[in-house]
Amino acid sequence: MFVLNKKLIIEPNVRVGVIVCILSSLILGLYPSTAKVAYYNGANVAFILLITTVARLLALSLVALYKKIPLMGGRHALKPSVYAGVCQALSIVGVFGAAYFIPTALVITIVFTYSSMVLVVSAYRKETQFNWLTGLATLSSFLGLAFVLGVFNAEITYAPLGIGLAVMAAVATCIRVCIFSAQSGHKHPLTIGVETFSIALLFLIVFSLWQQPIAPHTALGWQMASISALTLGIATVGMFYGIALLGAYRFSMFTKLEPIFATVFGVIIAGEALSLSHYLGIIIVVLSLLALQLFDKNNA
Repeated sequence: MFVLNKKLIIEPNVRVGVIVCILSSLILGLYPSTAKVAYYNGANVAFILLITTVARLLALSLVALYKKIPLMGGRHALKPSVYAGVCQALSIVGVFGAAYFIPTALVITIVFTYSSMVLVVSAYRKETQFNWLTGLATLSSFLGLAFVLGVFNAEITYAPLGIGLAVMAAVATCIRVCIFSAQSGHKHPLTIGVETFSIALLFLIVFSLWQQPIAPHTALGWQMASISALTLGIATVGMFYGIALLGAYRFSMFTKLEPIFATVFGVIIAGEALSLSHYLGIIIVVLSLLALQLFDKNNA
């Protein structure tokens, strides 16, 4: 089990990794609400998809070039990256598409249930084993999700398309994480990132043929769209850098903070005040996912 012990505090790389991971989660909490404001000011989903993905690919490529890390891992190892890129594209479409219809805090919370999905997939493959603690944490995360979706409150209704897109993003993220885990043994995280977002960008360009990108109509909209792209670019580099320093398991513990930050920024930036049951659901999901990771003895 991973805990903040003396070793964690003393090791410089681990300490830097922890700081990077927390800052990345904080920055990632910004992009959904800023994108939402860009939507309010005339931007459409296709525009936000393209500028944010280009920003992420550009940031990863520049850092990889600076560190002299290969941008591509070779044709023989490209097939998994194609699958990961398709899943990344579906995840991006799901997140930004859902944010167009439902509150951003709910989108991010739904997407983060992918952690429970990963555990279920691992158990099915017999790569991990359920125990009563992980089972309880999994059930709790879905109970929290029920609060998030307003299942227990008949007065709360959301656009089915928005919910469906968020669920699609969660499933795509689950698959992508499984692919990343397999790739991380023989590729640098930055190389994986560049390959994945290159493939994702190609698919999003095809998506833009279906929905023509429309830019914001106001200066505020441009500012928010730019902040969304910039924060995603910075946080994506931080994400892969954090994985390189801490490993995927330790890094993923700190990413559980993202729904909390997304909720706070959703209120401050986009004015998306939620009901008490929604906040309760978000807290239950975040705590359950954290407990799920702590109780997973296979990653101890």
